[in-house]
Amino acid sequence: MTGGPGGRGPAGQRVSGSAGRSIGRTAGRLAAILLPLCLAAPLSAQIRGVLVDAPRVGQRAPALILPFATAAGIGAGAYELEQELGRTVVLGFCVQVSDSGCSSLWKLWQRGDSLYGVGVSVVGVTGDPLGAAAEFAARAGVPGRLLADERGVTGRRWGVPGGNADRVAVFVVAWDGLLAYRDLQFRPNDLHARQRLEAAVSSARPTTPPW
Repeated sequence: MTGGPGGRGPAGQRVSGSAGRSIGRTAGRLAAILLPLCLAAPLSAQIRGVLVDAPRVGQRAPALILPFATAAGIGAGAYELEQELGRTVVLGFCVQVSDSGCSSLWKLWQRGDSLYGVGVSVVGVTGDPLGAAAEFAARAGVPGRLLADERGVTGRRWGVPGGNADRVAVFVVAWDGLLAYRDLQFRPNDLHARQRLEAAVSSARPTTPPW
């Protein structure tokens, strides 16, 4: 056994005390750099997982339960998508009600039954607080329910991308609860996009109206 300060380095080689301390400092710096990345990894993985696992046409629509507002004020209780079984639902997700895409969507939906016909519910989802959603719903005369997804949990579950003020994510849920159509980059002012959405809504309506 050899005496003196030091320790074993790579491949069992003996290193001096100063070299050992240098290796320790290097390892410490690497840990300081890598630890935040390791801690952030689960969140990044969750985000990627949500986007990859976003509902696809033909799959059952994810659960959606959120507080809501209408043009008349804040609604009692929460809106539940499952309670819409038997009706076709058009969902529009936007980041904020002040976004141009959100405003354009509601102007489009103000046409009401003349746009999609009876038996169709139009529902908006915004990342704004409920109070802001209620204020916008009253001011804009929202023809349906405007749901508040303030923390964005529901939007992520539906795989909704953010950051596009002039676009919204639109889904059509058929009367049987299955997803019939999705457009994650819907432009309300694009004629062809509107025509595709209208065709999807028409196809998703039940042949024998249950209402």
